[in-house]
Amino acid sequence: MKTLILWLLVTQPFMTALANSECHSVYSRECWPRKIQEMVGMMAGEDIERYNCSGKTEMQWMETGKTSIVWGVYYIATGLFFQIIGWPILMILIFKMDGLTVHRILAFIGFVGITEIWGNSIWPGISVIMGTVYCSHPFVTTFFGKLTMVQWVLGSTTAIFLGIHRLSNLFTKNRTENNWKTIGWFSLFVVYSLYGSLFYDTVLFNSRYMAPLLNPQIDPQSTDYTNYFLRFHNITVSIALVLIYGIIAAIWSRREIVVSSSYVSRTQASILIQSLIISATYAVPAIFFDLMYYIKDCPASFTMAADLSYQLSGGEILKPYGTMVL
Repeated sequence: MKTLILWLLVTQPFMTALANSECHSVYSRECWPRKIQEMVGMMAGEDIERYNCSGKTEMQWMETGKTSIVWGVYYIATGLFFQIIGWPILMILIFKMDGLTVHRILAFIGFVGITEIWGNSIWPGISVIMGTVYCSHPFVTTFFGKLTMVQWVLGSTTAIFLGIHRLSNLFTKNRTENNWKTIGWFSLFVVYSLYGSLFYDTVLFNSRYMAPLLNPQIDPQSTDYTNYFLRFHNITVSIALVLIYGIIAAIWSRREIVVSSSYVSRTQASILIQSLIISATYAVPAIFFDLMYYIKDCPASFTMAADLSYQLSGGEILKPYGTMVL
């Protein structure tokens, strides 16, 4: 029964599209899932339902945005700094890997985080300098919205996986390293992230609020934009990360009792600290995003703080990995 329910949830978007009376060929857009059709229309700048920008010209839409040279330079400068320093650190980490599963997980999260910088730091910087909104630049706004959503879900999910791996490692002395199993988990996380991004409303960076929003602000009062997948994910991430790493920290503080001192190595302590830092870089933004769901008329200052916490998470590779490669 559970398998049937899961199958229906996953295939429902495709079944709905195929049931469309205008569907005559799989190459026709009308045969694609509705959300895929919508995404293609958004990236093409078409005036489609819910994302119809025909009410104003591009210049008029630009006037609804907000420019800030200072914040724009900050976003771009920090993003480029993370890129310039982060890639060499990641390469050194990859070359120094000794086949341990935890090192592969750390490298995977590092790769996701450093590539996410283009969508959560550099593009927002350009957007704030220019004062863009969705309707002024639909393609690039939609592209980075979809991309960063995949990377956020993928990175935070892997952070939970890292926590579970670290927790189990505290009680298991002789673990059998299975790299194919780890790759299988990574593949599952990728599919999960792609599904959440492609088949649900995307986040669109808005220069006025200096944050990614579900509402494209064509009608600021509209409530027709929701993403229950992302809401469920963020709530799960915030609870899971705090719970898992809280347990790990509590066990580690009493490691002499729980784990033999001969098993507690300096390397393990380093990896644990790195894992705790990584969890914080995902837990803090997730908690901010959770609060945004429940704060009525969320002030722009709060959405900006939430985005800054998310933007700084892209520099996670410098915090734990920098010491690891030395």
